[in-house]
Amino acid sequence: MRFLKWILIVFAIPCFAQDVPSLVSLREKVGLQYDKVNDYSVRVKMSVKMPMFRMPRKRIKLYFKKPDKMKIESGGFAVIPKSGLTMSPDMFLKHLDSTTVVSIAEDGGLIISGRVYADSLDFPVASGGEESPKVTISIHVKTNPWIIDRVSARMDTITVFAIQSEYEEVEKGIWLPILTEMNISFPKTEHKLPEDVSRSMGLENKSSMEGKITIRYSKYKVNRGIKDSFFEDADTFFKTDK
Repeated sequence: MRFLKWILIVFAIPCFAQDVPSLVSLREKVGLQYDKVNDYSVRVKMSVKMPMFRMPRKRIKLYFKKPDKMKIESGGFAVIPKSGLTMSPDMFLKHLDSTTVVSIAEDGGLIISGRVYADSLDFPVASGGEESPKVTISIHVKTNPWIIDRVSARMDTITVFAIQSEYEEVEKGIWLPILTEMNISFPKTEHKLPEDVSRSMGLENKSSMEGKITIRYSKYKVNRGIKDSFFEDADTFFKTDK
């Protein structure tokens, strides 16, 4: 009887392994869901809680068009982290190196984890060329629908940023975020943020800092055919309107 149990376990191992898709397959599945959206406009409410940086709660109109066109309309100064607005497959997956692995999460989703250089991220974690610290990134993928809903990056033992989004089916078969929370940490390190980023965000590199950005989305208008010319005056990271 004991021998029979071992036989069943041995034959079950390949079946479990098949439940974990390859990175290529996973990327394709997430890409198919992402490709349902060509463009959209949405109303955004954003709040920022960060030491040494003050920005009142903002009401913003956001426009997006694939692959990466983005435009912000805001009545006043607004800093918008591009990495938290669109959880596109390539925004994070393109930075992963050959050590990337895919595993099954406790909630039944999938986790993609690997190493990246901080300089390669679309979010300003660190700067310093080849001497920049290595960062480990973890990406959580839901399988129904196939969307990226959590991303975190760690520098050594410190989580430098974590992004979590709640999604809603805004139109039939189209899922988009209705709430995104970003927890950010700027650890004390010899690798400093670029001066232009620090200056624009009102930050200093003297000590470690933590902050949180909360973004709520409403009134989506999807696939209305926004023209490329509409984005000609848009900045890729943030826009300031006075």
